[in-house]
Amino acid sequence: MRINVTLPLKWAQWWVYILSIAMVNLVIILPLSGLLFHDFYTRLIPPDTVQKIPFSIGSKTSQLVDGNTIFRFRLKRLSSETAILPQVIDNGLTQDVSLRSDIPYNFDLKLNIFCLNTSPGLNIKEGTITVSASSKKNWMDSVIFQKTVLLSCANTNDIIALGEAGSLSSTFSQRVQKELVNSFFWEDYVLDHDVQNVVVSLKFAEGSYFIVDAESSELKFSMNLNHSLRNLMLRWKKLTHVVGILVFNLVVLFFFVVGFLISFMRVGNVPQAAKKSA
Repeated sequence: MRINVTLPLKWAQWWVYILSIAMVNLVIILPLSGLLFHDFYTRLIPPDTVQKIPFSIGSKTSQLVDGNTIFRFRLKRLSSETAILPQVIDNGLTQDVSLRSDIPYNFDLKLNIFCLNTSPGLNIKEGTITVSASSKKNWMDSVIFQKTVLLSCANTNDIIALGEAGSLSSTFSQRVQKELVNSFFWEDYVLDHDVQNVVVSLKFAEGSYFIVDAESSELKFSMNLNHSLRNLMLRWKKLTHVVGILVFNLVVLFFFVVGFLISFMRVGNVPQAAKKSA
């Protein structure tokens, strides 16, 4: 009785090939696909797509006559071909903000303000926040945003009351920052591609003294990618990476399998050709 083992051997051979391809895909092709997609993603959406600029790097001036406090941010436009833009260093020194040329940006404004009431009366004070911009064509500051806000100001007695539990305690400053800060946030204001200066001006009513927390207050510049695929890729970053790596993996794996099959067929045809020649 003869047992035909040809078919089981062929199946075993194919299973070895499949497992080998799966191992190569897991160890080599999948990590390679991740690197390739990461390079593709960073070229399509640079790391500097979004920049957060603290107020501490802006040029601050105070006008005693009308009570204005002005923060001026200089924008340095660089070519879109520049691979990496110079990053702002949060060291408290005045610096230029590097943005890509010929690209419109959205900006968000975040302000944290402490207000102290220096005269008897209501603790609610009114103030005006104005954002202006200028360019080479229009060197005069033109207003692009203005908002009237109400601030809750603390009297000197309020500060003393907060410190009664222990004015020298380590948590006193944290309580002041938490309970007396006025926080404001506005978003999605568009800057033209030729804007070179952004000016934030704050003016508050008489009888109040205010301090802008320059470390936590910030401008956020983000490339205007609305109505484009890059906008979705930026908003759904994790999902984009998962799908992108899988797509790159399938493409690389496809070419690898095709090359593997072609090589296998050529190697298999060599013995048959040798037998025919013999």
